Amino acid sequence: MTPLIHTAASIVGQVVAQVVVPAPDGTFPGGGLLLKLLGYGRYICLALGVGAIFYGGGAWAWSKSGNAAAAGTGRTWVMGGIAAALLAGVGPTIIQQLFDAASAG
Repeated sequence: MTPLIHTAASIVGQVVAQVVVPAPDGTFPGGGLLLKLLGYGRYICLALGVGAIFYGGGAWAWSKSGNAAAAGTGRTWVMGGIAAALLAGVGPTIIQQLFDAASAG
């Protein structure tokens, strides 16, 4: 691996290792339901992101026959799907880091 890829993989590994998924403890009314709904929302966002990657990849692949508009649309869908999947996967970690930073000061 090149040093840049190795460094990026190391950083991503450290961030992913810090993911905190709170277990519902029922300390407030509806807390378990709220956490369950957030989990479902995260799954739906991740599934839609992966679906967008597949749809965009297909449009991009079939556009190789000369349809430049389909190629642009396919690339847009792929990039949007990647962004959605990253936000769904890394979003809780980002929020936890911001919360920890705000609580420390």
